[in-house]
Amino acid sequence: MSDIFWRLFTELNPFGSSGVGTSWYFIWIDIAIVTVVLYLLWGAIRGTRAIQIIQGIIVLLIVLLLISTASPFVTLHWIVTTLLQPALVVGIPVVFQPELRRLLESVGQNERFNDLWTQLREWRNAKTSSDGRSDMIRTIAQAAIKMSKSRTGALIVFERNVGLQEYLRDNVCILDAKVSGDLIEQIFLPKSPLHDMAVLIRGERILAARVELPLSQDIGGVKNYGTRHRAGRGITEYSDAVALVISEETGTISLFYNREMTSKLSEESIVMLLTTLLHVEDKKSAVRI
Repeated sequence: MSDIFWRLFTELNPFGSSGVGTSWYFIWIDIAIVTVVLYLLWGAIRGTRAIQIIQGIIVLLIVLLLISTASPFVTLHWIVTTLLQPALVVGIPVVFQPELRRLLESVGQNERFNDLWTQLREWRNAKTSSDGRSDMIRTIAQAAIKMSKSRTGALIVFERNVGLQEYLRDNVCILDAKVSGDLIEQIFLPKSPLHDMAVLIRGERILAARVELPLSQDIGGVKNYGTRHRAGRGITEYSDAVALVISEETGTISLFYNREMTSKLSEESIVMLLTTLLHVEDKKSAVRI
């Protein structure tokens, strides 16, 4: 059995019967890589309608294989080999785009990768003042408490490792301003033209206002939450950002991170959570919300 497998591998091996890739060491590496790839693909499509699509593709491939090899019809054989087979190869990534995107997002949002990226980014931006970011967090926490008491709705998003540049569309108001309590409160006044969407914080500055975010459909009791809460949850589904939401109806302050929500926050709890999540002080600490 091993001789048969070895001869088959030698025939398929692009390096030939001698040279790199013919040892058992490379064979097992090859098998391990293929196994990992298949496992990741299975994890991406498991529990989705992609299973039915795969079944349909398998049936179609079998039909195409039979036609292309056993069909006596020259024109039909040419159509299958020249048009349908290349179209199928190009169409598979399009059909499985949601599953492939979910797979890549799960890899990119891996905590170990994020921690490594955070360390590299902080090393690159070593000149950034930690005191300045601490003051920014304290300023926003104080402004959030004031808006909570006056029932002023607000949505403030803090960019972390994943860039949010794609949400800076034409209708966005680019500010690039220093964070101040008065500015935050003025932006979210009910009569302000900027109050209806999100404010984006990058580093220590307000990058933009009137930022439209994706809305989550997967939040417990959707009817009990408004657009701001759904947008706060939505941005944490597509990135590692942190979203601070103030309810216009109840004045409750909530924080979204990693698709989870923590509500009824006080000024000190806001400062503590943002300080840890934005890696301002203790970089080794971790918050589970």
